[in-house]
Amino acid sequence: MCYYLSWTALNFEPEQIDPFLCTHLTYAYAKLSEENYIIQPQNLAHDFEFNGGLDLYKRLNAVKYLNPKLKVLLGLGGVLDSRRTAKHNSSGSKYTKLMETESMRRHFIDHAVNYLIYFGFDGLELHWEYPNAEDNVNLGKFIKECNIHFAMNNLLLTMNLATNPSIMDAYDVEIINRFTDFVHLMTYDFHGYYEGVTNFISPLYAFQPENSVDVAVKEFIKRGLDPEKIVVGIATYAKSYTLLRASINGVGSPVIGPGHEGPFTKTMGYLSYYEVCGNNWWHIEDKSGYTGAYVVKNQQWASYNDQKSVITKSQYVLKEKLLGVSFWSLDQDDFSDLCRRGHFPLINAAKKELNRTEPGLVAVDRCMTDGFYRDQLDCRKFFECSRGM
Repeated sequence: MCYYLSWTALNFEPEQIDPFLCTHLTYAYAKLSEENYIIQPQNLAHDFEFNGGLDLYKRLNAVKYLNPKLKVLLGLGGVLDSRRTAKHNSSGSKYTKLMETESMRRHFIDHAVNYLIYFGFDGLELHWEYPNAEDNVNLGKFIKECNIHFAMNNLLLTMNLATNPSIMDAYDVEIINRFTDFVHLMTYDFHGYYEGVTNFISPLYAFQPENSVDVAVKEFIKRGLDPEKIVVGIATYAKSYTLLRASINGVGSPVIGPGHEGPFTKTMGYLSYYEVCGNNWWHIEDKSGYTGAYVVKNQQWASYNDQKSVITKSQYVLKEKLLGVSFWSLDQDDFSDLCRRGHFPLINAAKKELNRTEPGLVAVDRCMTDGFYRDQLDCRKFFECSRGM
């Protein structure tokens, strides 16, 4: 499962997507209108074709012509759209306002169903980044009501869930578990330069157990989320730091701020995989795959997922009988093979591992058509495929 980012379309176009690489694509993002609380395009010049626009809605959904089994979802929200604005600063975000009353929710849902069908999307992914504990009940109602109308129209409903303990209380996990098709856990960005020392971006296991993929997964299961609905998020980007001293460059070394801009991403503290996988860095690999690798160059330091850590996380998904993995994002993997490890080396490493045919292992895309199938992990059980899941 993979994310396609609208703001990167000039560097990575929909036609460059391998249609068989991922089982699902999520287009990030649409936004919530602050006036009438319905879905609206994030960027007209990107989403549609008029006035020389990029027409990304149409072009991304056209990938399905090459692979009819592929599902393309529309992501709603994201970091910027989830923040409070001046209009809603005292009462929560616009998403809080949307979910307050049944009539507001129904108005949104009716419009959303028509919007998704009209533009050819197979479902909606809610990516509300910053709900509060006070939003718990209304968010649960919203998910339940969306499910009823989406299911009637053969549309998928998914969510992107934060792993920050302070945000977890906003989720009625039992409701989410019952009324979504699956959820993506944002199991990355556990650490950053703001902590004052170097650390790993998304360790599977860690010396600080509250900041690891495993602890986040186990916490959601403890709160009522079925393992088979969990998709583990994997970053195809690196978090970078500027070291205080180049000679002190291990994990936990003091830093003075974010890393320098990369030649392609041009964002401080942030590099794509293909900006760190080359030979111009000193690479320190993690042979266990539990923490991920890091690279050093003078005062620059960056933590990232290499192929080994992606494979290890994929093995973890299989061992824990989770649904699969998702990648943020397609364009930040090495899609043009700059590092000579093949196109999309990270995503392909996961795909290969998850689709091994050894006894007892189940591929992520095990649902080929709707119907009943024997569970390869337990021959006494069957599972039902519906709407591709």
